Amino acid sequence: MCEPNSLCFELLKGAPAAAVALVIGAIAGYVAWRQYAVAKAKLNFDLFAKRLAIYDATIFFIERGGENLHNPAPYCINFNNDTAAAKFLFGPEVATYIENVRKTYFDMARMHQNLKPGDPEGAVKEITKKDEWLRAQLTDAKAVFGKYLDFSKWP
Repeated sequence: MCEPNSLCFELLKGAPAAAVALVIGAIAGYVAWRQYAVAKAKLNFDLFAKRLAIYDATIFFIERGGENLHNPAPYCINFNNDTAAAKFLFGPEVATYIENVRKTYFDMARMHQNLKPGDPEGAVKEITKKDEWLRAQLTDAKAVFGKYLDFSKWP
């Protein structure tokens, strides 16, 4: 086969070291790929957790809205603080949706505060209409937030 001190012999002497280096390189590549997958999953989870907190704050705001019409300021400040990052964590449609919920609530609270005994029935109907819209958002919010909170799209 190969004679000692020949080129063929010297190449064969280095073959085990090359094979070990290739195996170690393949293992290192696999470990790096798995670390990438774990980091991507962690990023998705962290993003999900922040998005879920905003969804929960929105649902809480809608559910408790009618309870705080006489003094909405502290309630709204908390909601504003809890949802401030929405424009960065979601698409523009969610930020617009949250703004519509906030605006409807403010309009309803303002109308409620300005309501006097003997006011026309139309004012009460308008407040009721806004309240019904807000209540409907308990189910509509799932559709708006749903595509951002969907686990099936994770790798």
